[in-house]
Amino acid sequence: HPPSARSHRIMATRTTSTAVEFIEPGTYSSHLNPVLCRAESRSMTKRQRIVKEIFDTEHNYISQLNTIVSLFLRPIRVGCILPVEATNTIFSNIEAILSVNQELFNAMRNTTLGEAFSCLSPYLKLYSTYAKNFEKANATVYHCLRENQEFASFVEAQHAKPECHSLSLPALLITPVQRIPRYKLLLEDLIKHTKPTHPDYSKLEAATLKVEAVASYINEHIRDQDNSRKMVSIQNSLTGENAPDILAPGRKFILEGRLMKVCKRRPKERMVFLFSDALIYARPNFFDVMNTYEYRGTIPLLNCTVQVVSEEDPRVPQDIKALLKLTTQDRSLLFFSPKEDEEVYTWANELEEAIRGQHAAYESLLHLTGNFGAAEPRSLHSQVPQTPMTGDSVFVSGQWPQSSSAHAQGSGRPGVRSKRSRKLPVSGTVDEHFLEDGKEEVIEVPDEEKLLSDQRARKRDAISPSESVDNGCLKSVCCSIQ
Repeated sequence: HPPSARSHRIMATRTTSTAVEFIEPGTYSSHLNPVLCRAESRSMTKRQRIVKEIFDTEHNYISQLNTIVSLFLRPIRVGCILPVEATNTIFSNIEAILSVNQELFNAMRNTTLGEAFSCLSPYLKLYSTYAKNFEKANATVYHCLRENQEFASFVEAQHAKPECHSLSLPALLITPVQRIPRYKLLLEDLIKHTKPTHPDYSKLEAATLKVEAVASYINEHIRDQDNSRKMVSIQNSLTGENAPDILAPGRKFILEGRLMKVCKRRPKERMVFLFSDALIYARPNFFDVMNTYEYRGTIPLLNCTVQVVSEEDPRVPQDIKALLKLTTQDRSLLFFSPKEDEEVYTWANELEEAIRGQHAAYESLLHLTGNFGAAEPRSLHSQVPQTPMTGDSVFVSGQWPQSSSAHAQGSGRPGVRSKRSRKLPVSGTVDEHFLEDGKEEVIEVPDEEKLLSDQRARKRDAISPSESVDNGCLKSVCCSIQ
């Protein structure tokens, strides 16, 4: 072959120590331009380094998984060093994860990276189970190390072996939790340095989206766990005989902080907790080193409006220019920040977003319970009967507050108290705390034509209390559509 043809054929493919990189035709067609050629060469070199990093880190990762299984899990299982339940808690589904990653690594060596990750990314959801269990697994490890001398001696002996590479069992166990986000970063970096004309570009894009979805799924589980731990911590910090039970299905913690509440005589410091459906405020127990708070009141968000105002009030310091005003059906409350006015705006934004979420969830509930044609509420105040918010008020999770029958029958809106109910087989977003005692609702939804026919036949759209109704449109133990 002539030299030019031979050089082009040689450059058509490049082999690294770990993978074959395909170079699209024409990549080096601009070799007569030295500046452009050097730029393309640098870009390709960067891409090859990323590919090599993916292969190298995957190889090391599988080696660590093998260490967990062969050096710890199997000897513990065979030797009955720990009870079966403790062993399953600590190692979860690590063997399944190892199997999936071995298949992934084989696919990476035999196909392109994009194709390998696209084919096996659905199986990476196994990581969500592992991540959800990880904190419990970690706590179990440390508990067994303290309480089980045989296990502690075994782990110490295994740590001394070269296969551990000076990594402890807890350090090895956290590697699967860290791997999926690492995949996401590596694939995103690879796409940045891959031309759209590259044969593997479209598959890399698809694989990155799938891995990103898995990473988001896992992160959501981790956030839920963190949120649950925070709510338990808040629950344990609240004192007083009227302290509410804040642990309820669908409820999320959003924000906490110290604000000054404008009281009758002077502002008083309050610890304020914002949740997805309510705001709770409490008085700090200043002489308690455990950071506890005496419960003072609850503001349900569904019937609440929020404003940032600058009212002249003799009880408020003159340098305070922004006050957080919360208005409900029967009263208004004022809070301000002892630090800076900007904090008030932060609270206002979070409150408004939480209130919007409550309205969306409530409308979804009305839709599922069949109140399709009810009139929209005139204001936020009229949506739910107000719960007392005095210092002695009690926030009862999962119940509608008491209301008059006139309000219940006239509005077609809250005022009907949900009774005990069962499973909801209907898809949709419903906050379970709308139902009394956190129970779910049984709703039978007919086909679309019958539902539309029943809607046209209605004389009015209203909800009235009933013990048990079956009108052909839906069946419920709490309400009927007339």
